[in-house]
Amino acid sequence: MKEGISAIPDKLATRIAEQSQRNLRRAILSLEACKAQHYPFDENTPVAIADWEIFISQLADGIVQEQSTKRLHLVRGKLFELLANCIPANIIFETLSKQLMRKMDNNLKHEIAHWAAHYEHQSRLGTKAIFHLEAYVAKVMKIYKTFLLSFGMDM
Repeated sequence: MKEGISAIPDKLATRIAEQSQRNLRRAILSLEACKAQHYPFDENTPVAIADWEIFISQLADGIVQEQSTKRLHLVRGKLFELLANCIPANIIFETLSKQLMRKMDNNLKHEIAHWAAHYEHQSRLGTKAIFHLEAYVAKVMKIYKTFLLSFGMDM
């Protein structure tokens, strides 16, 4: 093959397919990450978490830690970085919302998912995904800050 990969063991391919939730783009990105970290492959090759997924997880941590205009500005730069590295907006919405829901109270999960779907839909209709991603993060920050204030847990 042109990429220098001669064969992928079936067990590794199965683990990549499962971790990528049968999403071909994610599977390719996972395979590239595996190759960068451990090649040649064998059946026990660990399926690497892509750098962009770790990056989004850290982004979610930052959103949960602080809800401010300063943080929103930093998050916008990181979202732009993801888009500039060819991570599609719909994947960013999906991954970021999943990461945020893991870190937030169960009472907020429905609302987080609702707004992710709303802004993802808007981004498909619009031309600049960064605007919709930033609006989503601002909305999540507002929702989370309101939640924290209602319980007297301002951070």
